[in-house]
Formats: sequence, C-alpha cells, structure tokens
Amino acid sequence: DAELLVLQGDSIDRASVDRQGTELTANSVIRYDQSKGLIRAEGLPLFSPVEGDPVQSRRVIYDVAEQRGTALGAKTKYSEGATWYVRGDLPSVTPGIVYGTHADFTSCDLDVPHFHFSADEVKIVAGRILVARPVTLYFADVPVAILPFFAQSLGSGRASGLLSPRFGINEVVRTSPGYHRRVSNVGFYWAMSDYSDVTLALDWFSG
Repeated sequence: DAELLVLQGDSIDRASVDRQGTELTANSVIRYDQSKGLIRAEGLPLFSPVEGDPVQSRRVIYDVAEQRGTALGAKTKYSEGATWYVRGDLPSVTPGIVYGTHADFTSCDLDVPHFHFSADEVKIVAGRILVARPVTLYFADVPVAILPFFAQSLGSGRASGLLSPRFGINEVVRTSPGYHRRVSNVGFYWAMSDYSDVTLALDWFSG
C-alpha cells in the first residue's frame, strides 16, 4: 500500500522518524498511515520533542495534523522549576498540555523512589503547573495520606507548592518492629506576593 510506510528496527538499529526536529525511535516497528495521518510505534518507543524532555513508553500513537500523541506505559520528566518524574498512561500529549491517567509522579530521582504520589488523573501545563486528583502519597509502597487534589508550580522563581518531605531509610525499611516512622517537612509554601509568603509544615509520627 503506497499510503502505508513501515520501518523495522531492533535494539541495535532502531527505526527512526524525524519531522522538523521532533524524533521518534523504536526497537520493533514504526508505521505511518498517510491516509489517516497517524504514526504508530512499538518496542520501547522514545519520543523526543523539539522542546521539553523525551517520553519513553511501550506504545506511541501520534496524530501528525493535530500534533498530539498518546503514550501508553510512559515514563518522562519535567525539568521546569522543580524536576518531577512521571510514569503512567498519557492519553493526550501536546507541546503545551499533557493529560495522564493512573499516573505516579515524584521529585525523587531514584529508580525505586523513596516516596511518590499516585493519582487517577493528572494535567501538566508546560512551564506553569502540575495538577492531579485524587492523590495518594506513598513512602516506598506504604500509603500514608490521601488528598482530594494536588497542585505544584512548574515555573521558575518563587512559586506556591508542596514542600519536599524529609525522611530516612528507617522510614522505608524499619530496622526493628518497635520503630515508629517519622516524616518531617510535610506542608505547603504559599507565595502570596513578591514581598510576602507563608510556610505551613509539620512532622508526622506513626503510632
């Protein structure tokens, strides 16, 4: 079919498509259906936009006309202001706005993060804000708090948002049955204006 382009690849020579600086590569196959204007990639596809961080997933579908993609089982990060690592399904990815479902996100850069938030719905506005609802906060795999929503600024400079919790390895893996977990600096920073702000923080002790 003249309207269907198929590119085969493997882990050594990945299939690759480059369109105006936006690159898509994959281990298995990339299919471009010209009649529908859709690009489909499978085999650990990596989507690298002109601006922003790459998105790796197990499957990518990209609408050329709308410049909108869908990434299933995605993993990416946002390095605007603070750095946030996001995992989950991203049904709509555009240059300005990303929508996610059943997603985990954290500011911890470890492969197995010390803590993470899990949410049913996530919306990320590039350079502005990350919003999620409802949200469960986990330390390792232990749920410790449920929030109706979460909002974190992605802008540079002073901006309102949640504080980064502090805890040690004993809070993740208890060294003795009688040890009580402690998490500090759980709270919110509110930048009311250029000249005033409010910080509310607390420490949490199990038991």
